[in-house]
Amino acid sequence: MNTLIDKAEILSNSVSLQDTIMLIRVTIHKWGAKRYDKTVTNQIAVHHDVKADAGKFYKVLIKAPEFKAYDSATSALSNKHQSLTSPWGDDGQRALNNQVFPDWRENFNHLMGDVEQAKRDILANYEQRKAEAKIYLKDMFNEADYPSLDELARKFGVTYEIWPASDSTDWRFDFGKESNSELVDLVANQMTSRFKGIAKDAWERIEVVLKHYVDRLEDPTTTFNSSMVEKGQDLIDILPYLNFMDDPELTKISDQMRAKMYMYTPDTLRYDLNIRSAVVDEAKDMLDKLPGLMGCKLNR
Repeated sequence: MNTLIDKAEILSNSVSLQDTIMLIRVTIHKWGAKRYDKTVTNQIAVHHDVKADAGKFYKVLIKAPEFKAYDSATSALSNKHQSLTSPWGDDGQRALNNQVFPDWRENFNHLMGDVEQAKRDILANYEQRKAEAKIYLKDMFNEADYPSLDELARKFGVTYEIWPASDSTDWRFDFGKESNSELVDLVANQMTSRFKGIAKDAWERIEVVLKHYVDRLEDPTTTFNSSMVEKGQDLIDILPYLNFMDDPELTKISDQMRAKMYMYTPDTLRYDLNIRSAVVDEAKDMLDKLPGLMGCKLNR
């Protein structure tokens, strides 16, 4: 930022976005079910005539399909959270349009049902899995490696935290004119970086979808999953809420994609080759224009 006007514009944007943005951080908790075994590590080192620090041996304490079900459920929840939000800070915070929060909460609660079921299954089968571990670990099994059932329950779950977007002009201190000016520069640069991150995220999502369409549809003999179209439709539905800066170009290309690509069902794209070809041409045309649009928005 080289002028006070630039700084003021950035700070003004950050204040106005408070009415639009809330910040959410989702944290997934899981017990790793692995433990470093120093004794076995040393035995391996002796066997291979190497130093003990040449490697480490980790025991797999539990082999359970319930863990895979938990991973699948938390992955689905995380993916949905990512799709409805935009990047913000470096500590896991993501920006969510306030208008989308009811939809976010509904999706979160629905997907948490699968997470909680997987957690219940893990707890219900824990003692059986430990008995199985005694068999395959043999003399490497150590009861002390395993948490109690109550401790295990606390190691699984998903939590989230919510904050309002902070008012970067709400200074409660005075370090002198020069220092305050440096702080204004710092905050303005931070906010600029975050706004660019939000814009970049939206444009990159569009680019991924358009490339996927071209890759899968350009050759009329190539098959594709219906989920390709469904995911694109989901993106078009959420894009207006990712357009925090009211970028007219983002609105324009979103409308074009809806009108020229996502009005067709997967079966139409499979069996009507004329429509399929026309959709590919539209996607290519939009892709050709993207670099200029993205560069313009991200280099301001």
